[in-house]
Amino acid sequence: MKDQQKEANWQLLGRLVAKIVALFTLVRNTFAEAGVGIDIVGWVLGDGKEVFVKSMKALGEQYMQTQRWRTVDENTIEVNLDASPRLPFDGAALEWPKSSGQKKGWVKLQLRDGKLFLDGKEIILLLEEGQKTSYVVGHELRKALEGKNALHPNVLDALFENAHLIPKSWKVDEQGRTRFIYFWAAGFRGSHGHLCVRYLYFDDGSWGRSFGWLGNDWLVQNPAAVLAS
Repeated sequence: MKDQQKEANWQLLGRLVAKIVALFTLVRNTFAEAGVGIDIVGWVLGDGKEVFVKSMKALGEQYMQTQRWRTVDENTIEVNLDASPRLPFDGAALEWPKSSGQKKGWVKLQLRDGKLFLDGKEIILLLEEGQKTSYVVGHELRKALEGKNALHPNVLDALFENAHLIPKSWKVDEQGRTRFIYFWAAGFRGSHGHLCVRYLYFDDGSWGRSFGWLGNDWLVQNPAAVLAS
């Protein structure tokens, strides 16, 4: 687990360095487009200091809005629910955002005693009654899940990139069947107009992520990740 945490930390450091490089590149290009040269240094250290600090703060805040997660400790990360969700495929567009009443901003995701918690509330895998004995069509399931605190796909991506936090019980159900765990708080539309939601699954020794079309049937292997009431 420590090796996994080290790898995650190195990945986070790599992304941070890339963001810093991008930030400085943006500043350099902005100065270049404005026709500003090396004499900007004197201005920054003098009369322009206040303006420069405000500009850098704004760029920093912009970066924080795009960061999806950050490490707290070995068993805890924070997830940014306000960051734009990762699209499931090229050409996809966000169709619906977080449901009304959903948590926003940064939330704490923590693994405790083999269970996963979001801001202190346990995350459970929910099946509607129809799924337990037969199936529910995706469009109907979307309506059934309204108001049930379905999780955002930013949580999915944070877990995918911090797989040591995913409970082992999420891999398969009681019958040993692979679980395909859906994150319904955001949905996407393809260029053909069909809707889809994203899911997390374990296969061939590692976690993967994909999406399912709402026109399909949701079976017993297709629970929704939701907050316990």
